[in-house]
Amino acid sequence: MIGMMWYGGWGWGGWFVMAIFMVLFWVLVIVGVVVLVRFLVGGHHGHQGGLASSSGEPGWWLRFVRCS
Repeated sequence: MIGMMWYGGWGWGGWFVMAIFMVLFWVLVIVGVVVLVRFLVGGHHGHQGGLASSSGEPGWWLRFVRCS
Protein backbone atom coordinates (compact mmCIF):
# COMPACT_ATOMS: atom_id res chain seq x y z
CA MET A 1 0.00 0.00 0.00
CA ILE A 2 2.71 2.53 0.93
CA GLY A 3 4.73 1.58 -2.14
CA MET A 4 1.78 2.49 -4.33
CA MET A 5 1.78 6.05 -3.01
CA TRP A 6 5.32 6.69 -4.22
CA TYR A 7 4.92 5.06 -7.61
CA GLY A 8 4.63 7.52 -10.50
CA GLY A 9 5.47 10.59 -8.44
CA TRP A 10 7.12 13.72 -9.74
CA GLY A 11 10.51 12.92 -8.31
CA TRP A 12 13.07 15.54 -7.29
CA GLY A 13 12.38 17.74 -10.32
CA GLY A 14 8.75 18.10 -9.34
CA TRP A 15 9.64 18.96 -5.76
CA PHE A 16 12.13 21.56 -6.96
CA VAL A 17 9.60 23.20 -9.32
CA MET A 18 6.95 23.17 -6.61
CA ALA A 19 9.33 24.84 -4.16
CA ILE A 20 10.21 27.55 -6.70
CA PHE A 21 6.55 28.30 -7.38
CA MET A 22 5.77 28.36 -3.66
CA VAL A 23 8.49 30.96 -3.09
CA LEU A 24 7.25 33.02 -6.05
CA PHE A 25 3.69 32.82 -4.73
CA TRP A 26 4.66 34.13 -1.30
CA VAL A 27 6.81 36.88 -2.81
CA LEU A 28 3.84 38.03 -4.87
CA VAL A 29 1.55 37.89 -1.82
CA ILE A 30 3.98 39.97 0.27
CA VAL A 31 4.54 42.51 -2.51
CA GLY A 32 0.78 42.78 -3.01
CA VAL A 33 0.18 43.42 0.69
CA VAL A 34 2.93 46.05 0.80
CA VAL A 35 1.53 47.84 -2.25
CA LEU A 36 -1.99 47.71 -0.85
CA VAL A 37 -0.92 49.06 2.54
CA ARG A 38 1.12 51.86 0.96
CA PHE A 39 -1.85 52.78 -1.22
CA LEU A 40 -4.31 52.75 1.68
CA VAL A 41 -2.03 54.65 4.06
CA GLY A 42 -1.35 57.28 1.44
CA GLY A 43 2.25 56.59 0.55
CA HIS A 44 1.65 58.02 -2.91
CA HIS A 45 0.78 61.47 -1.51
CA GLY A 46 3.52 64.05 -1.15
CA HIS A 47 5.55 62.70 -4.04
CA GLN A 48 6.98 65.62 -5.95
CA GLY A 49 7.45 65.30 -9.63
CA GLY A 50 10.56 66.70 -11.19
CA LEU A 51 14.24 66.16 -11.00
CA ALA A 52 15.26 67.32 -7.52
CA SER A 53 14.81 65.27 -4.39
CA SER A 54 12.35 66.33 -1.71
CA SER A 55 15.16 67.72 0.51
CA GLY A 56 16.06 70.32 -2.12
CA GLU A 57 19.40 68.73 -2.96
CA PRO A 58 20.22 67.87 -6.56
CA GLY A 59 19.70 64.28 -7.53
CA TRP A 60 22.55 61.76 -7.55
CA TRP A 61 22.59 61.79 -11.33
CA LEU A 62 23.13 65.54 -11.41
CA ARG A 63 26.12 65.21 -9.08
CA PHE A 64 27.42 62.42 -11.30
CA VAL A 65 27.08 64.56 -14.44
CA ARG A 66 28.89 67.46 -12.80
CA CYS A 67 31.83 65.22 -11.84
CA SER A 68 32.36 63.83 -15.29
